[in-house]
Amino acid sequence: KLNFRYVGTSSLALPILLWSSVHASSAVAITDPGALSDVRSPVGVDFATYGFQFTIGSQDLLVTALGIWDAHPSGLLANHQVGLWDSSGTLLESVTVPLGNSTTSIASFCYQPLPVQVVLSADATYTIAATFVGGDPDGMKIGDFWSGPTYSADIQSESSCYIRSQFALPTDSIYGASYVGPNFQYTVVPEPSTSRTLTIGSIIFWGYRSWSNKKRVAQQGRCRQQPMPLPVAIDFVRFV
Repeated sequence: KLNFRYVGTSSLALPILLWSSVHASSAVAITDPGALSDVRSPVGVDFATYGFQFTIGSQDLLVTALGIWDAHPSGLLANHQVGLWDSSGTLLESVTVPLGNSTTSIASFCYQPLPVQVVLSADATYTIAATFVGGDPDGMKIGDFWSGPTYSADIQSESSCYIRSQFALPTDSIYGASYVGPNFQYTVVPEPSTSRTLTIGSIIFWGYRSWSNKKRVAQQGRCRQQPMPLPVAIDFVRFV
């Protein structure tokens, strides 16, 4: 988990803000939910938790929001709890995506910001899942093997999974079909070499600029302190 704080108004503040803006572009895990073949809700149970396992690529990801697929143009018809677990079964973070249209909506998914952003490590496996009630008015998007969702290049999907329980880590895999429900927003954490190069370059640039400004002000100050030279009397000689 990362905690961010303001670093002040020194000459290093602007380079740090520039560094943040360069790497602040947001992405989503499921970029396209795929062709719709059916919408289903849990049957014969009070609750069920559905999601998918995935593995991170070569760079760490910073998860900023969790979301869920929305089949209704006017927003969700019920609240849904969405969570993120690591491979050991530890719940890393969760949110409740509220009903209605008050949340951020991107490509048929409604998102709720995380109270604490979570870093997912490169090459590690995680699970994201959301809870649905029996006969849920929202439901999940169901696709077959050929019409499943499209995932970001930053992750590799393992399989859809579920558990017949209210908000718990799904342990049963689903084969031959894709259950599209939960999703997440993230940014790519830059590699250390990239961040060091940018930060050092920024420090050098803004440090030199600050030094130049101080030198110019000092020179101007010395010029102001020097006494003005006295007028020089010049005699004009007229030659006849």
